[in-house]
Amino acid sequence: MRVAAIAAIAFLPALALAEITISTPSASSYWVQNLSNVISWSYSSGDPNPISIVIVAKNSTTLNGDYSIAEYVEVSEESYTVTNVTLNVGSDYQVEFVNPSNESDVYATSGYFDVKAAGTTPADTSSATASTTASTATATEANTASGSASSSGSSTAASASSTSSKNGGTRITGTAALLSVFAAAVLGTVML
Repeated sequence: MRVAAIAAIAFLPALALAEITISTPSASSYWVQNLSNVISWSYSSGDPNPISIVIVAKNSTTLNGDYSIAEYVEVSEESYTVTNVTLNVGSDYQVEFVNPSNESDVYATSGYFDVKAAGTTPADTSSATASTTASTATATEANTASGSASSSGSSTAASASSTSSKNGGTRITGTAALLSVFAAAVLGTVML
């Protein structure tokens, strides 16, 4: 049993990966052709840096392959403005943050978003960004407040899970939440 616990703890660094979260565009923050449109995100200090930004449309013919937006963007910028969007009108686009040296290495993917015809009133992205930022901050605060490595690991995971509710779903985010779930599993194994 000790061997299993030691082996599990040895994998903690591999599980402590940070997560870039793309806030906009999203289903509620579409883009409009021929206007400036913003990509915004949150990150942690351990996230890959720099990134390349590409647009993909995997489920249709609105885009013929990946569309490169920018390369070697510093994640600390937390936003990038795309000027004069010339994408076709469509509803299955996603933004991907990829490794600049290997585009098949995807770091983050946005939700699906639409591109509307020129002349459409732009989406209000301020509320979508504020909501995502508040959700991320709440999850981080919950993780920090109760994220100690103790036998209360399972309650930490529950706390992080319930406070980071996003778009009607529940999602555990952040390194502390992931480590808490893992610690709870290890402690449960050790106590058996």
